[in-house]
Order: sequence, then C-alpha cells, then structure tokens
Amino acid sequence: MRDFVYVDEGKEAPFLDQAKTFGYEELILIYKKKPKQTPKDEKLSLLTALVNQKGNDLHIVLGTSLTQVPKNAHFLVDNEFDEEKDFVHQRRSGLNHVMLKECKQKGVIILFNLSKLRKQPEERISLILGRMKQNAQLCKKYGVPFELVSLADEASAMRHAKDISAMKRALFS
Repeated sequence: MRDFVYVDEGKEAPFLDQAKTFGYEELILIYKKKPKQTPKDEKLSLLTALVNQKGNDLHIVLGTSLTQVPKNAHFLVDNEFDEEKDFVHQRRSGLNHVMLKECKQKGVIILFNLSKLRKQPEERISLILGRMKQNAQLCKKYGVPFELVSLADEASAMRHAKDISAMKRALFS
C-alpha cells in the first residue's frame, strides 16, 4: 500500500519513520518546488511529485473546477471540495463521465484526500463524503483506479495503512 504526503525539502525523516511504522510499502513525497536532493530509504519505495507542475517523477493535478485532464497528469486530487452548493437533483462532485473516460485513456488515478476531509467544518463533512461516494461509483463504472490517501502535511496527521483500507471498504464498497 502507498500513501502521499506534502513535505518540505529536508524535513522528510519524520514522514519516512511514520510510513514504516504504519506499514506502507511506498511513499510519494509531494513538494512545492523541485527538490535539489531526494531522500533514499531501503525499506520504502520513494517517489517525488509536484502539484500542478511537471519535472519530478509524478505530476499531481488539483481537480477542483477542471474541464479536461491536463497532459502528463498522473493523479487528480480534491475533486469534491468545490465550495459551490450542489444542484437540486445532482451533486457537484467535480467528476463526470467525460473526464473519467479521459482519465482512463491517459492512465490517471483519482485520489481522495483524507486530511482535507478531516479539516472541514462538521456540517460539510457529510456533503463531501457523499461527493466522494459518487465519484467512487463513477470511477468503478468507467474503470478508473482510485485511492483514499492521507495527503498529510505533518507526520502526525498520517493514518495507518489498515485504517485507510478499512475506511475505503466502508465508504466505497
């Protein structure tokens, strides 16, 4: 199992230790700008990524209010965090069948952000969970892979691999 974390260059050690403790096999380190040097670890497979920028191993795109999937994107994240209200008979979940067909063609994986969900006001959590469920159903229908990840910005905000897989089973099965 793998997890994604936001990290500043030179402050990766607590995330690496926590990932080993929580039983992850792969950790994707998301930087704000391209790092000069990336850490190495014998027990973890480490990859680096940049948000909305190219130039590292992976390219992560923030999905809120996208009309098409950008070139060279590997992951889409935060699709369901649109601030606008849902329509009467449909949710404003950030994904649709056109975008998902494009994701399948380009091999893009949809990520569900657990840290951002936990930081939401209590009255918005149920709305966002409903949007996540709808997006997961659409992903299953169109054969697009999706993952629930912590996307923690602090090592203490990471969740155990078993906790995340249990929540994924509860929400998306």
